[in-house]
Amino acid sequence: MRLFIGIELNQAVKSELGRSIERLKEAAIGNFSPAGNLHITLQFLGEKKKEEIELIVKAMQKASSGFTAFSLYLDNPGKFDRGGESIVWYGVSGETERLNELFKFLCSALYENGVSFDKSAFKPQVFYFE
Repeated sequence: MRLFIGIELNQAVKSELGRSIERLKEAAIGNFSPAGNLHITLQFLGEKKKEEIELIVKAMQKASSGFTAFSLYLDNPGKFDRGGESIVWYGVSGETERLNELFKFLCSALYENGVSFDKSAFKPQVFYFE
C-alpha cells in the first residue's frame, strides 16, 4: 500500500479550500483533490508492506511525543509543472520552524526504526489541483 504521513487541516480551512476548488472547476479541467482529503504532507513513504505499519506508527509516536500545538496558515498559492501537467498548491506560513522540527524528528525516528522514506527537502504545501 502507498503511504504518507500528513497533518490534517482543520474544517474551516478545508471548507475555504473546497470553495476555491469549486470556483476552479468552473474554469479548469483537471484532477481536483476532494476538500476532505486536503492535508500537509509531512513525509511520503511510498509502497509499504502491512508488516511495516507498526514501525511507522511507533516512529510517529516518538517524533510527536512532547510536541505541543503550533499554528500554521495557508500562504499564497503557486504552481509548478511536472510531466506536462500543472500542479497547483498553497504554501504554508506561521510557526514553520516548529513544523520543520517535527519533520526532522519524524525522519530521525523513521530511520531509527528502519523505515525507508523520501529524503527530499521538506517544502510544506497543500496540493489541490493537477
